Amino acid sequence: MTSPMVLVDLRACQFNGDRGIPAYAQSLTAELIRRPTGMRWLLLRDPRWPLPSRADELGAHASWCTVADLAGPHPPPIDAVFRRNVLSSIQACPYSTLIAPPSVAPFPTKRQSRT
Repeated sequence: MTSPMVLVDLRACQFNGDRGIPAYAQSLTAELIRRPTGMRWLLLRDPRWPLPSRADELGAHASWCTVADLAGPHPPPIDAVFRRNVLSSIQACPYSTLIAPPSVAPFPTKRQSRT
């Protein structure tokens, strides 16, 4: 069985990545990908812009990719997606892709309950 693949959309971090929400998103991502969870991580970037300020640190634990990489003839199997701004993009992204599937998620989703 292969490890789950998680895609983190960090395109917003390519602008003013050293402060505010972009800095927070990079810090949160760094904490997630450094932990030995057995997950594989992909970090989504826009090739038209410079990499985020913490790109080297993040790239040591994950692989960078672009939308073209995901749309190629052999896209990687994505099990979960973390988007840069869930509230503003929920209409463009189905609810099921905003959270990890039950086999990956450490907490129950709306469809599950703890018993």
